[in-house]
Amino acid sequence: MNPITILLAALGAVTAVFLTGWARAMKALRPRFPSPLETGVGFITNFFDTLGIGSYATTTTLFRLMRMVDDRVIPGTLNIGHTVPTVVQTFIYTTIIPVDPLTLFSMIGASIAGAWLGAGIVARWPKRNVQIGMGIALLAVLASAARD
Repeated sequence: MNPITILLAALGAVTAVFLTGWARAMKALRPRFPSPLETGVGFITNFFDTLGIGSYATTTTLFRLMRMVDDRVIPGTLNIGHTVPTVVQTFIYTTIIPVDPLTLFSMIGASIAGAWLGAGIVARWPKRNVQIGMGIALLAVLASAARD
């Protein structure tokens, strides 16, 4: 069986578990549905995500400009709100665009390692170190882009 098909099946199973937990939490909390403005922000930022711009920075910017979400809950709101659209994008792109399995699994492994190690290390840093680290990372990306 194709390893990408196995990956998509696993992603579908994990997404089903996520949706079940999310539905239970929504039933218990009885929150309001998103307003048309909030839905529009999600649509626009996920559209930008498909273009490679990303959705987290654009959503955070719009949330803060419009004072839609308290800063304290922005990270969780982003994770919950962008999960399903990102999974849909994954299914669409990995079925339409041919990807070498070794490349795909290497990128997934690097993302997991970066998220795990990065969160564990960076979460303990003072704010100034995070700012310096982000500045260095952005300069490295700029230098890399300039070479291309």
